[in-house]
Amino acid sequence: MVASPGSDNLTGLIVVFVLYMAMLVCAGLVGWWKQRKRMQKAKALESAEEELATQFLAGRSLGPFVTTMTMLASSFSGFTVVGIPNEAFLMGWTSLKWVALQVP
Repeated sequence: MVASPGSDNLTGLIVVFVLYMAMLVCAGLVGWWKQRKRMQKAKALESAEEELATQFLAGRSLGPFVTTMTMLASSFSGFTVVGIPNEAFLMGWTSLKWVALQVP
């Protein structure tokens, strides 16, 4: 049900939206605080490049199997989010075949 300007649901909608935004701001502040503390400790490292390699590339220690599986998971995830809802809208229940392929 969509809230119209004159309904009682508008107040509830605004309250939920404000609470949601407050939670997002709090999560951002907590992340910023932890990152700031982590960066203070990271100054002892030799370079920022080493810190980035550790954070984003797992210290370059992943093998080819893990890297391949990660790339495949990302590809199938994008297809699931973008492609399957469109096919479900156009073709109906026959798009459930993709759900069976996604579950191991």
